[in-house]
Amino acid sequence: MTDNIGYDQDMKIEERPESVKPIGVSQADFSEADLLDHIQLLITDPNFLKLKRTLGDRNFNLFRTLGVSHRERWHSAFIKWILDPESTTGLGDFPLKRFLYLSLKSYTPDNGGQSPRMSLGSIERLKIELSTFETEKSIPPEIEGGDNKKIDVFGELQANFLGSEQDAAIRIQIIIENKVDSLEGDNQTDAYAKWASSAKNKPKPDFIFLVFLAPKVFKLTSKQFVQIKYNGKEYETPSAAGKIVRDNKEVNGWTEWKVNKNGKLTTLDQIRKQFIAKTNA
Repeated sequence: MTDNIGYDQDMKIEERPESVKPIGVSQADFSEADLLDHIQLLITDPNFLKLKRTLGDRNFNLFRTLGVSHRERWHSAFIKWILDPESTTGLGDFPLKRFLYLSLKSYTPDNGGQSPRMSLGSIERLKIELSTFETEKSIPPEIEGGDNKKIDVFGELQANFLGSEQDAAIRIQIIIENKVDSLEGDNQTDAYAKWASSAKNKPKPDFIFLVFLAPKVFKLTSKQFVQIKYNGKEYETPSAAGKIVRDNKEVNGWTEWKVNKNGKLTTLDQIRKQFIAKTNA
């Protein structure tokens, strides 16, 4: 019990109650009076009082604060985490390049407008120097149809092509509209496409990927967006998904599923352990 009790490290020595013991005192030396002193410090701490007021607010929702009250936000946060080369996945730019490759390959006359002027091979030659990803990016309200609209996942890359004679950096933008259980809302894709091609989009990107990600194909208001359909079947755990793949045989999905990481197959279990280690570091 005493290992979890401490005091404000910024508090001056003379301000601390004499009975307050530092972290690490033995239980034998920790009296009831000491405990009462610590409780008093806790319930009068400004941060604790602020938290108490927040939790007492009827409108407060922990899941909303974490961004998981709406499944689309949860999915968007996960997509951002996977695609961002600088995230804690440790996978670098591998997922991002695979996503760009799939997006470019998915552009057809019937699925998406004019594709970015980039070849499939050039994606492999991309050397990403700087990347930023965010969710819920607002677009300027002065854009036609742009009032209160937010891009689910927005990414910007500064890169160059390996082996290119020109060292000039290129800018790439990625705009993803992510849907789980809903349709396109109020001309969203049209507004995003107009903003992407407008003078308001500064600095101007060299390549723009407009992607609509959903379990099924929809009729969109913008023909500039390419649609990528994913299997709408959801599983609670990697093991549940692995069981389907293995003809209903029980499997450990964390060790069954593997990702190609720098040319080496890495299990989800290893990636999870690496993530936990970095988070706790």
